[in-house]
Amino acid sequence: MSAEIVRLADAGGTEMALAGQVEQLQGLILKMSMILEEQDRRIREMEERQRKITICHQEALELMARIRKHAENYGEKYGLNRKEDTAAFRGAIKKDLIREYGIRDLHDLPESELERAGRFIDGWKNIRLVMKRRETDQA
Repeated sequence: MSAEIVRLADAGGTEMALAGQVEQLQGLILKMSMILEEQDRRIREMEERQRKITICHQEALELMARIRKHAENYGEKYGLNRKEDTAAFRGAIKKDLIREYGIRDLHDLPESELERAGRFIDGWKNIRLVMKRRETDQA
């Protein structure tokens, strides 16, 4: 009988020790959850601040040069080489880029979007404008 009591006491002690460890683990999980939530909040704040950093004047000039080059190449591709055609393409590219980013001017472009904006310019197409320019040339 005394051996049974010892086993029960030992089992009870083990259960209490395990219960204590479970409580500690729950406390650690709760603390980690709070730390992760705080870290997530800080990351979102940093991302928001980064979105507010805009390109510098030199980068805006480089974007304009890229727009000008693409407008010229696009006009040549469709045989629309007049200054008026290039100006129309240039204006349309800039207008579409500004609309794409919801900004008022190229200087307002977030610095983090500079590379993507360059790809936008390089991939810009507007067949409707080409047709319209051809109609203008024929008139």
